[in-house]
Amino acid sequence: MENKNLIDLQNLDGKALEICIAQINKHFNIKFIKAENGEAIGELELEERHKNLFNIPYGGILFNLADCTTGMAFISLGRPGVTVSATANFMRGSQNTSKLICKAKVKRGGRKLFFVRAEIEDDEGVILSDFDFIFSTLD
Repeated sequence: MENKNLIDLQNLDGKALEICIAQINKHFNIKFIKAENGEAIGELELEERHKNLFNIPYGGILFNLADCTTGMAFISLGRPGVTVSATANFMRGSQNTSKLICKAKVKRGGRKLFFVRAEIEDDEGVILSDFDFIFSTLD
């Protein structure tokens, strides 16, 4: 049985980034302000369903935002790939923010593995968490 949700990123003639952005926005409601030259900025408008009983965004929400945004930074280099490993540091919660902003940048890469760093801040610029991701190319 063919999975119609799979995308052949190898044969998209530069449209892979557009398709990934559209899919992420559709499924996770993350808006990308930037995705180019190994850098990306993603924003998530918080809803009640994103918050725990302390009115703080769930750690998984922050992790998902970081994963998607670091993935966009990586894919913006023109090479499809997947997350291999990630490390998260949750430093602070924010009860009064309406939006999370993730800034990601590819720090270095080799033939197959690329290292991407991200920080998530609230709508006042306070850093809530940081992440280190490793991506592997699919080619």
